[in-house]
Amino acid sequence: MDSEKKKQEEEGWKDIGRKIERQIKEEVKRASDSAKSTDWKETGKNIEAKVKAQMAKVVGAKPDADWDEIGKNTESSVKESISKWAGAKPDDDWKTIGEKAEANVRSRMADMAGVDPNADWGEIGKRLSSSIRTKFKKWLDEE
Repeated sequence: MDSEKKKQEEEGWKDIGRKIERQIKEEVKRASDSAKSTDWKETGKNIEAKVKAQMAKVVGAKPDADWDEIGKNTESSVKESISKWAGAKPDDDWKTIGEKAEANVRSRMADMAGVDPNADWGEIGKRLSSSIRTKFKKWLDEE
């Protein structure tokens, strides 16, 4: 009797598992616009096509673009944004963009530190450290 009860319980859990799997399949198929008769492989392809089309739209690629084109458009978009911020041209290479971005950040940090905009990082760091130490000490003395 114990084994019969255990068998019924196991069958109950298997039935619950099948119901959950069926619900998950239906939900995924609905989200992927797949027909109810498609299998997991077809559903996966439909989901990928949907994601790919949405990514293509975001990065300005053709709706039927492949992943390579989507990647190139993504890089181009990122490069354009960073080069604009750094004061570089979109067609500059990454090294030039990086150098201009670093110079931009260094100049702003130098300004905050109160040193020449062309100061090196060592000088900027010393001045910022000294300034922070002085302000922190003053703040503690006020307590």
